[in-house]
Amino acid sequence: MNIDELEYEFSLKPDSNELLNHYVLHVKGQSTYWDDASSCDLVVAELHSIRVDFVLAYSDGLKNNELLELLSPELADFAKVLLSDNDCMIENKNAEKVHCDGLIYIQSIEVIPAFRGKGIGTEMLKRLPEVLNIENCLIALKAFPIIQDPKEKRKEADIIKVRNFYKQMGFTHIGEDFMVKDANLCEVLKNKRKARLIRTEG
Repeated sequence: MNIDELEYEFSLKPDSNELLNHYVLHVKGQSTYWDDASSCDLVVAELHSIRVDFVLAYSDGLKNNELLELLSPELADFAKVLLSDNDCMIENKNAEKVHCDGLIYIQSIEVIPAFRGKGIGTEMLKRLPEVLNIENCLIALKAFPIIQDPKEKRKEADIIKVRNFYKQMGFTHIGEDFMVKDANLCEVLKNKRKARLIRTEG
């Protein structure tokens, strides 16, 4: 199987909680390929993430940390680590701290064992900006390897491997377990900005 043979599909769905569905979008991505042997599409990877709109929530009087605390204990922990004075900041190209418009939180990326190491997870992350507005957002995740049994203990070597994978993608470590990246540094957004510049100059 060649990675070029894979199909990528993303679906977007507002949060089921009526208090949150204006600000929170759930994103599910799948990577599949046609398996001749079984005559069906085989799902080889899945990505689950959410986009939290801080600007819209702020305009309605909802603070960033309150919003994340309503979503999950994991995001409540993330808020404690990152949101100093209840504000999400990113550094712009002039090295100035500016407010980020939102958060893209990667809940999980899972590739089936036989397809790992082929760049499929990386490709799914690269394709996120094609389906989701990530400009001026912070991308974050908890850098832990996925385990099938909740009682199973994660191996230190596996944790280091996962963290190194995200470091290579431009993520930096904060707190004990979280990693973050300025979405404006993603290649897709860089290319879009270059294209805009060329059009305005032309």
